Amino acid sequence: MQGSQTMAVKALCLTIALVVLATDCHAFVADLGVLVPLRWQGADGAAESWAVRYAAVAAMAAHHINHRVNSLVPKAQELLPPDFKVVVDIRDSAAQPTVAVGHAVDWNEQGKHAIVGSYRSAVTGPTALAASIAGTPVIAWGASASSLSDRSTYPTLSRTNIHDGVTADRTIRWIKAMGWTRIAMIAVDDAWGRAFMGDATEAAAKVGVDLALSLVYSLGDAASIEDAVSRLAQSGVGIVLCTIFHSDLLSIAYAADSHG
Repeated sequence: MQGSQTMAVKALCLTIALVVLATDCHAFVADLGVLVPLRWQGADGAAESWAVRYAAVAAMAAHHINHRVNSLVPKAQELLPPDFKVVVDIRDSAAQPTVAVGHAVDWNEQGKHAIVGSYRSAVTGPTALAASIAGTPVIAWGASASSLSDRSTYPTLSRTNIHDGVTADRTIRWIKAMGWTRIAMIAVDDAWGRAFMGDATEAAAKVGVDLALSLVYSLGDAASIEDAVSRLAQSGVGIVLCTIFHSDLLSIAYAADSHG
């Protein structure tokens, strides 16, 4: 998890840098809205330390650009006018679509140049739909569901990360290379989990891997996790592909252990 968090931090920094470089520098100020999943468990949840880092790194990225710190944007002094600055309005998406959409509507009214975020595909999709009403570009740094690549649905959405169609294909090919020909899958029941499941099913069919069972569970729902893991255990499939969030990892691991 530490490695994936570090990658996400770098991705957020670089995304903000790329957005700044793509902004019309004649305005001399890039006014950006930035969404971070500060309270992962929802609007009433407590902030988690790993999520706080995302907010801090967004502020750091703006500081680096404004002060032309070469470690983030090596050619900032050459590429940006001397008086050019970036302003970031960092807000907590709470990892919830309704919260993020509210911010997007507010930013539409303020005339932000672009919105950076969000982390979850299930949050990024609705945010992009809301932003598209005002033609506001949305640049995601973590959302990876392949469904978000539909330009007819999300005309102002771009990403700095690869989509899950690529990830699923490579994962299934690796599974095949390991000699595993029959697997099961468990995924969170949201835009990301459903899309990845579809991508994995398609990839498995292409290379002759039997995806014998595909199950979804509700984010943070202990009962649905237990039900899904119980059905996996009953299937007798020994290799399970998981598309899950960090917050559910321990619950799924404990449930799997209890079912042997």
